[in-house]
Amino acid sequence: MPEIKQAYRDLAQIWHPDRHTQNERLQTKALEKMKELNAAYDCICLHLSTERATGFTDDESKREGSTQTIIVCPECGTKNRAHSPIKDSGAKCGRCGSYLFREKQKRQSEAEWEHRTLCGDGACIGIIGSTGRCTKCGKTYEEGIAADKDKAERSRQQQAQDKSRSRRKKMIVYGSVGVGLLLLFLLILNSSQSPSGNGTGLQNTPVKALARAPASPVQPFPVTPSKRLEVPIELEPVNPNRLRTGSAPYTGGIRSGHSEITVDNGTDTDAIVRVVRFRDGGQQKVRNFYVRAHDQFVAKQIPLGEYVLRVAFGTDWNSETRKFNYRKSFGETQTFTVDETTWTETREEGEVLRTRSSKLSITLHKVLHGNFQSHPINEDEFWQ
Repeated sequence: MPEIKQAYRDLAQIWHPDRHTQNERLQTKALEKMKELNAAYDCICLHLSTERATGFTDDESKREGSTQTIIVCPECGTKNRAHSPIKDSGAKCGRCGSYLFREKQKRQSEAEWEHRTLCGDGACIGIIGSTGRCTKCGKTYEEGIAADKDKAERSRQQQAQDKSRSRRKKMIVYGSVGVGLLLLFLLILNSSQSPSGNGTGLQNTPVKALARAPASPVQPFPVTPSKRLEVPIELEPVNPNRLRTGSAPYTGGIRSGHSEITVDNGTDTDAIVRVVRFRDGGQQKVRNFYVRAHDQFVAKQIPLGEYVLRVAFGTDWNSETRKFNYRKSFGETQTFTVDETTWTETREEGEVLRTRSSKLSITLHKVLHGNFQSHPINEDEFWQ
């Protein structure tokens, strides 16, 4: 009997319908299997209980004869002989008078086994016994339902925490990627506007670094003054001298045209712009003007011809030498043309001569998608 019970429990653990709640088709099949398993287990138990009550097996009963049956009393152990098949379960013992088939010795009918109550806990495969508790976990039906609900609630909370954690991770990753792309865009934009390189812009020479001289290392032996390294220290003033934008620091100039040139200085240093025209195999100084950092100036009355701009960058204007004292650099633009278009219009009062002048805009700093090139030059080339 213990082997049969163990086999029944193993099969019940496999085919219990509550173990297949995720698959409806498999749960239906498990329910049918469980019914077959319960019916087989009930038949085996009923057969074994009958043998234990009579004290004889089927073979022994046949040997005694088909017209008599020996029934052992469960109270006194007396063997009672019945000369005809017993059809009434109310037969009594001839010695002690107790019922041979008591209610507690009878097994439950098939209908009673079909209506057994399973444990309320979905993870348990036991049933509710006569004591009102599960034969497997010892819980009542209500306690099992409460435990099952508690497990489901914990599972939902865990799933919500997992989703929230995954959402936070995604936000961190997307935020990091966005910040990286923004920094990369700002870096590209800054490099495009920096004065270095051969793109659009004029200031190409590196800015001279202003820093203190490095401290001399400790020498284990005295060093002669002739071998010491003298490093000059340049300190740029906090409020450097500056001219107004549009001021002409040098004399000379020609004002005979109708064209305009707008110069935009987007660098961190001031600039002096010299407008030079190529004429008759030589160079002619047409205009010069001062443009402060992050400012612009419009030079008007520019005559026709082939031009080039030569620019001197720097800070702290020196009125005596007419040069910058700090952060000096020089650049030159590519050659460009200033021209005018003339045509005749016919009106009621007669023919009218119309002229369209050039209006150019040049930046001294690099801009994105610029179409104007520049290159660095030395100071001697700037004064040519």
